[in-house]
Amino acid sequence: ALLILVALFHVEVPQVLFSPSNAINVSSCGVLNQSGAYYVLNQSINTTLLNCIAITGNNIVLDGDYQNLNGAGFIPSRINAYGNNITITRLNLTGSAFLVSYNSFNLSIIDNYINNNYDSISLDNVRGALISNNHVNTTLMRHPLFVINGINLTFSANNFSGGSGFISGSSNVYISNSNLFPGYLGVSASSVKIESGFVSNLSIENTKLHLINGSNSK
Repeated sequence: ALLILVALFHVEVPQVLFSPSNAINVSSCGVLNQSGAYYVLNQSINTTLLNCIAITGNNIVLDGDYQNLNGAGFIPSRINAYGNNITITRLNLTGSAFLVSYNSFNLSIIDNYINNNYDSISLDNVRGALISNNHVNTTLMRHPLFVINGINLTFSANNFSGGSGFISGSSNVYISNSNLFPGYLGVSASSVKIESGFVSNLSIENTKLHLINGSNSK
């Protein structure tokens, strides 16, 4: 019956992500170092640790299963991605918790909800990344998006609000169907800063964007 509805009325069926039978449960802060593993956050985590989760292996999926990871302290609580071919998805980050990646290759950050009081997604020297369908709001004038020294970065269908985004020292950056300047929506007087002298091959489509020290030309 569902297939008939989809065929006749073009009903969109939401994508359901199923964890493999050999998924590894994560119930506390720690190091995820088993290459090729599928990790699932099987309960919410409340932490005051600076480094809550460190992904050090390669070809790893961290599936938050929409559980909460709350940074409860005055210092930020980080999820660090150091490995290659890493996917981080379906996390709910609150408090001071945020995502950060250093020196990674082929990183995917997809379908996460971040409502925090610190930087939200921070990429440093990442080579190849897909940042898609994330809903991010940060307070205290921090950065919902902070990117330096990246190459081949795609930002698609994201909603960033609060604070001030920043992209610098990067090349081959593609931004589409994303809200990167929520001031237009009356959320806050925010902006994404594109350092025109350091960002090359930048493509922007269907995106609300405020350029500082740049231009509207492509």
